Amino acid sequence: PEYLGFELLNEPNFRKADQWWDVQRVLLRDVRTIIPRHTIFANSDRWSSVDELLSRRPYDDPNVVYVLHFYEPFIFTHQGAHWVDDHLGGFRDVTYPSNPTNIENLKRQVTSRERKDVLDRYLQESWGPNQVHARLQLVADWANRHKVKVICNEFGTLRDSIDPASRAAWHRDVRLALEQRDIGWTVWEWRGGMGIVKFNITTHDGYQSVQWNLLDALGFKRPPVPK
Repeated sequence: PEYLGFELLNEPNFRKADQWWDVQRVLLRDVRTIIPRHTIFANSDRWSSVDELLSRRPYDDPNVVYVLHFYEPFIFTHQGAHWVDDHLGGFRDVTYPSNPTNIENLKRQVTSRERKDVLDRYLQESWGPNQVHARLQLVADWANRHKVKVICNEFGTLRDSIDPASRAAWHRDVRLALEQRDIGWTVWEWRGGMGIVKFNITTHDGYQSVQWNLLDALGFKRPPVPK
């Protein structure tokens, strides 16, 4: 129990969010008959989103940690994602923090009213360190109010479709916002579409594939160059 915990379901997305919270309550009760002392990680619906977590009341179990995934704002973190096909998908060259010049240039490249509205909202919400901190402060307030613990075990952006400076700035802001609120974190991911590296870092090519400014933004120390 000191080293191992169990997550009941990663990123649930039920048709009715209330239904998942009730299902998880039953799962939690049943699992407790098998692992009475282990920590259990509980997810809110809508892919473990901030707003969905804030709408819930914690379970009557003192050894539950509540999971948060942070990918806000979505049009920035998921630009270039081939699996996003609605009006939030398909954006390119969205910078962080948001700025009027960038947004106006992008609006000239789209014809959909919905997509223009998404870009306008990104600018109006002033996405930058203050907005990131404000969003995560809501989570910290929720946890303090209910006297529970929260962990952010996923946050990240696509690697190859976002400029490195914007990517590093966003990761730094999220990481600092979490740490300043005593919320543990795990970045998504080490190697992959949202990865810090592209290749095995123990080789010279792998070492060169690291986005070092992102590693710095996450507060990690740079390893020595492999011989």
